Amino acid sequence: MRLLFFLTLFLSLPAAADVREFASGSTQATLLELFTSEGCSSCPPAEKWLGKLKSDPRLWREIVPLAWHVDYWNYLGWRDPYSSKRWSQRQRDYRRSGGLAAVYTPAFAVNGDEWKGWFGARQLPAPSARTGALKLRLEDGEVSAEFISTDRMNGDWRLHVALLGFGIETTVTAGENAGKQLSHDFVVLDLVEADSVDGHWSLRLPAVSQPQVDSLGLAAWVTKAGDMAPVQVVGGWLP
Repeated sequence: MRLLFFLTLFLSLPAAADVREFASGSTQATLLELFTSEGCSSCPPAEKWLGKLKSDPRLWREIVPLAWHVDYWNYLGWRDPYSSKRWSQRQRDYRRSGGLAAVYTPAFAVNGDEWKGWFGARQLPAPSARTGALKLRLEDGEVSAEFISTDRMNGDWRLHVALLGFGIETTVTAGENAGKQLSHDFVVLDLVEADSVDGHWSLRLPAVSQPQVDSLGLAAWVTKAGDMAPVQVVGGWLP
């Protein structure tokens, strides 16, 4: 049964006959990023708050959340199985670009800028700029995407597509969270990126090999080349 469950998840990307389409409006949606770790004792409350967005009516339409598990807490004795040097580097890049004042967890970024409103239970800022429409079509693991900017700006664009895991449960046996059962949603399992000079892309999603994942989602956002701030974002559930 366990092997069958693993294989089912590994092959859980849409089959050839299953086409999924994701489309944003022209008004910018909110990319909400959380930098977190299973080795950080102050992170579980932030992740619990993030997980509640699964039932928020704004999900995918106005808000697209992500949880990046960083690896710099692993030295305390517990290796976060969802951590990656790439995700830690992303946070450091935010620090260098001025998006974050420091590298820490839990840390939130809203559309590329540090957001500490979670600590005071403040509402997420709602962007109102009309930036353009981002559309994705997913068939048999192949992604075709198009971004049409509102003002028809030309230039180099970069597309980022993340696979997200939900319903993840981990029993931590060491480190700051030793003895705790942790729950995770919106976990970034993998990320593919590609550049474009005309706002069109074709790329392939990676296979999923995490047996602990209960369900899957997709998040995609477009940035100007060389800039980390998202111009538009879209997301949704995968079958």
